[in-house]
Amino acid sequence: MPNTTIQAAAEGLPVAETLSRDPLAPRGRTSCDIDMPALRKMGMKELRDLRSALHTAGELISGFCCQPRFLTEDGNNYNEPGNVLEDICDFLGSYEQAAVNVSVAAKPTTSSEVEWRGWTILGFEADCAEDLV
Repeated sequence: MPNTTIQAAAEGLPVAETLSRDPLAPRGRTSCDIDMPALRKMGMKELRDLRSALHTAGELISGFCCQPRFLTEDGNNYNEPGNVLEDICDFLGSYEQAAVNVSVAAKPTTSSEVEWRGWTILGFEADCAEDLV
């Protein structure tokens, strides 16, 4: 296993993690976490742009989930690929919520940052609303 250890060190991964890695998994990361420190470093426009992109990606994946090829034969549940897509959609939604939470907690000082913060929050609230009320 020396090659695996060398590869782990070269990739900056813990050796124990690499040794137990599935041989069919792709190189690099096989899971994602919400990077809260990165979100906190972003400006209000960046957070708004990220939220918008995450929302759009989630809507796209959600649309795929509705296709018969991702449902069980009775059409009442997701099949295994549908479950994977639903998990990805849930993750994107969580990341979007985190970006909005950071925007809500922010204390912007410039008028443009205040405006971008407002658009971020308003866009999220509008997308989550059932009606205009």
